[in-house]
This record gives sequence, structure tokens and C-alpha cells, in this order.
Amino acid sequence: MHNFGYHGQVLHVDLTNRAFRAASMTDKWYRAYAGGALMGGYFLLRDTKRGVDAFSEENLLVFASGVAAGYDAPALSQFSVAARSPISGGMAMAQCEGEFGRYLKASGYDAVVFRGKAKTPLALIIEDGVPRFIEAGWVWGNSALESANLFSRAYGLRREAIVSIGQAGENRVRFASIVAGAGNQSMQEGVGAVMGSKNLKSFMLRSGARPKAYAPEKLIGIGAAFSGASLERMLVASKDTGAGDSRSIMERILDQYRSENPCPSCPFGCVHHIGSKDAPLAATSVNRWRAKSLARDPNPGIWLQANSLCNSYGLDPVQARLTLLFAFECAEAGLIDSDVEGFTMGDYASVLPLLTLIAERRGIGDLLSLGVWGAAERIGGEAVSIAERIMERGESHAPVREDTAFALDALSLCPYASHSRELGPEFVREILYAITGWDITADDFNRWRMRRERLKALFALREG
Repeated sequence: MHNFGYHGQVLHVDLTNRAFRAASMTDKWYRAYAGGALMGGYFLLRDTKRGVDAFSEENLLVFASGVAAGYDAPALSQFSVAARSPISGGMAMAQCEGEFGRYLKASGYDAVVFRGKAKTPLALIIEDGVPRFIEAGWVWGNSALESANLFSRAYGLRREAIVSIGQAGENRVRFASIVAGAGNQSMQEGVGAVMGSKNLKSFMLRSGARPKAYAPEKLIGIGAAFSGASLERMLVASKDTGAGDSRSIMERILDQYRSENPCPSCPFGCVHHIGSKDAPLAATSVNRWRAKSLARDPNPGIWLQANSLCNSYGLDPVQARLTLLFAFECAEAGLIDSDVEGFTMGDYASVLPLLTLIAERRGIGDLLSLGVWGAAERIGGEAVSIAERIMERGESHAPVREDTAFALDALSLCPYASHSRELGPEFVREILYAITGWDITADDFNRWRMRRERLKALFALREG
């Protein structure tokens, strides 16, 4: 029987012993764990022991592509990264957009499960389904973006086919992210720190072939219809959520709009390359909700530069901002010493040297590398109340979380796209049928959504 939408293989990578093992999964398993987040959660719950530390060799780092992810249609450019989180201690199911998801889909494997710890820095490359290790000591210490550039030139790969960590991941900053290509981030719950704890600098792919789609003509038709007549309705729907038109927002607040950086085959236009005269660093990628946040801020140029540094160091920009705001309030309350390198009370330009200290875990950056809650617990007293206030008014990675968004997360479909009314359950049913040939019911949709939450809950219950 032919597999539509998946390869039927999972690659297990033993970093300690530099070994590989491919495992076949059943059709029934793919139907139950159809998304990358579900696949990652399955392996974490099955293959880790109770009480394993996030930075232990026994923790897993799982890159996964759902059955629908990676094809040429809107909302399919996502991939998932799962691990035990060094921030929450729970199950991290991070998503990332951009072109890497398409390369992962064509790798020959539906998921790649890393375990153990390399004795020296390594990278992994998969070429036409064949994995091999590459020594990465010569790249260790470089930023995530520069690492991608170095590997790209050395091995003739596209940057978009590479994910890397920066200095923050190497130094196990608890909100370190994994950076894909030119700045897309898998940025939730410190998965970059887990990657760094395994001495894994980069994961690279040379494209092979994606699994066949069940009805490729129907898939093309869905994409064309969505990108045409439905685009205007989609933008209206997105404005209803408060996200607004990200390009018009950025053109109002920034003097230099570089270019769109859209995900493949998606007209939604969430991500853009932007810069300003006050931000001499390289152009950075910002999605529409970060653009809205910049529009509200009295110092957008500083935060734009900070976003660029976060992309370079491999820091979650949302958690970084919350941590910096926490530091300023603690300094004002006299809870931490503001008379330290890179820290000037009331001067938002301090944000930039503070990010460097955090990424390198030097001075006050070592404390702040623990994130808001970790630093608050270390300081104690009033700092806990300050942390509560900061987190209550803090940003979230998605503006609203509804049942549809959680189901899209579970299936490794773009959660931002759920803010268009075009991308509801009917769209998901049509696109899954075109890719897999499955007849999807509302019950299937709800089961995937609930399975995602139950995996997280069971993991939390097991850990006490």
C-alpha cells in the first residue's frame, strides 16, 4: 500500500555513539499522530524517563513534519520541535515557519529524534535520505545566522535548508531558540538551549523527494483558489482580530521597509524583512503581531535592533523582551544592581548590550539567562510579584488561542493562519484529503486537538 503524505520512517540519532537507526511506523500511528507536534510529544512521553533534566543526555530533541506539512499550499510551511523545556519543565512543542519545513518533508524521514550528547560540537546533514555527521567545532561560537552562512558555503546548501543555534543556545540560555534560514525562529520554551546541551550546532538537509500527494491536482487547485479570490477576505478577517496589515504598520513606524519574507505557497504575508536608520544591523524578520507591538512602543528602533540581535544570538525575542522589562523594574526597585556593565537605568539603549550579556551569560546576563521566572526565584521577595505583573501584560507567541489554532498546532499547520476565517476545519479537511486521501470528520479534528493537550498533560502528570 502506498503512503500518501508520509515516508513511513523515523530517524533516531544517537549523538553520544554517533549512530543512526531508522524505524518504520504503521499507518495507524500516522493517523493517530498526524502532526509534527503530536509525533514529538509521542516520542517524549514514550522514550524519556520521569525526572529527566532538560539538559540531560536522556532528554530528546525531536524535529518533525506532519503528514500535511511541507507541501505547496497555504499554511503548510511549518515544522515542529519537541523537547523537555528548560523553562517550564514541561513538554515543549515549538513551531517554526519558513522553507526548512519543505526540506524536512523531503528528507526521507517524517521525524528526526536526537538523543545523547556529542563529545565535541557536531552538525548533522541528511542527503537523499542518508544521514552523516559533520564536525562543527570550527563553527562553534558563531551566531546562528553566520553559522548557516558558513555551512551553506562549505557544503553548497541553501541557507533555508539549515537550522542552527547561536551563542545563546551554546551557553544554554533558558529561552534560547533554534534559527532557520535567514531568521525564522523555533522560539518557544528554550528548545535552542536543549540543542546546545547536546553539542549539536546545526541540522542541515539536501532536498530529496517529498512523499506523493493523493490528489496533487486538487492540492494545486486549493492553493490557487486560496491565493486568489479568498485573499481579500482573509486580510479583512485578520484585521478583525486586531492583527491589522503588517506592512502598513511597519511603513508607518519605520523609515526603511526591506521586503516581504513570505512562507512558501502562502499569501498571508506574516513575515517581513525590515530595517530603519536607527537600526544599522542587518535587516531582521518580524511577523505581523511583532509589528503591531513595535507600533505601540515609543522606542521601535531599539526593539528592532534587539530583534535583529535575537535572530543572531538565537534568543526568543518575546521572552527576551519580557526578561529585559523585568530587569528594568527590578533595578528600579533596588533588587538588582543597575551599576553594572551594559546597564543604564532609564536608557533603553541598554537593551542591546544586555542581550549580549545574556547570550554570553556574563555578569548580570547570567541571572537574566534564567528567564523571568527563573531570575525572580533566584532573587526572591518582591521580584516574584514583579515577574507576575510582567507576565500578565506580556505578549504571547500567538495573539489568540482558540480550538482551531490548537488543532492547527497539533497538525503542524500554521497557527497564524487560523486568524483568517478561510482556514477553518473545512479547509483542513480538504487539504488533508488532497494529501493523504483520508476522509476526515469533525471527530478526527477534535481528537488531534485533544491528543496534543493530553500528551502535554500526561507528561506534566508523570513529572508531578
